[in-house]
Amino acid sequence: MMSSGIDSVYIYQILKNIVSPVTISYNFTKDQKIDEINEVLNLLKIKKTLFKYFSDEEIKEKKLLFIEISDTLSIDGVKFLLISEFIKNNNFKVALSGFGADELFNSYPSLKYLKLLQRKNYLFE
Repeated sequence: MMSSGIDSVYIYQILKNIVSPVTISYNFTKDQKIDEINEVLNLLKIKKTLFKYFSDEEIKEKKLLFIEISDTLSIDGVKFLLISEFIKNNNFKVALSGFGADELFNSYPSLKYLKLLQRKNYLFE
C-alpha cells in the first residue's frame, strides 16, 4: 500500500522489482496541482500502479460501516478499510503496508506533542 510517507517509499525501494504499488486518494485531490503521491510516483519513476479516487459518498458509506464493525476507532481505520477492499476487489491475496513505521520515525507533526501529553498525564494521576 503506497502512500507518500517514509515507510512506503522505503519499502517500495527495497521491493520495487517484485511489487505493484496500490494507492487510494480522495476526489478533491484529483484537481490539485500538487498531489503528494503523484510527486512520489514521478520521483521514483513508478509507472505501474493501481490508483483509485474515492468520492465523498463512498467515504461516508465506509465510515458508517467502519463505526459499525470496529471495536477500536482510529483516524486511519476508514482509509484502511477502503484500500483493503480495493485490493481484494483487484484479486490480490497479500498486501504489504508500512502502517506504523512513520510513527517510529516520528515523522508526523502530532507526535511531537506525545511526550508533552505523557508528562501532563503524570501530573494528574
